[in-house]
Amino acid sequence: MKTSVVRNRTNTTQRPKRRWRNVAIGAAGLLAFVLTASAATLGGLNSGGVGAEDGVVAACDNDGVTVDYSVTYDAVDARYELTTADVSGIAATCVGQTLEVAVRDGAGTLLGSGSLTVSGATESVSMAGVSAEAVEGVSVAIYS
Repeated sequence: MKTSVVRNRTNTTQRPKRRWRNVAIGAAGLLAFVLTASAATLGGLNSGGVGAEDGVVAACDNDGVTVDYSVTYDAVDARYELTTADVSGIAATCVGQTLEVAVRDGAGTLLGSGSLTVSGATESVSMAGVSAEAVEGVSVAIYS
């Protein structure tokens, strides 16, 4: 009678591969953590500076404003054009600060902008010559 003995074979080449894989995973995790922590210190947009992000920052008006447009027909260009961007709902705490309005098309291209010093709850910023049909976005900033 023949007896078979089964041995527990371990592949000795797998252990170093696993070790390197675990080291690589740990290093990748550490790198991701360091990069995230570094990016968090960049700051982004805040009330003390200018940034390249969209966001709401602490300001004189914390409940937002409304923007409407006044338009007129330009017979020379054969189109309706903005005459003003009418900003309403401005808080009294914004009086004396600068109001800036910029309008853009669907691709984000600036079509026109204007600014003035806030003197009341509703302001009209001149936007002469801007095609009303092209306007697809507006940005409003109130700053000192």
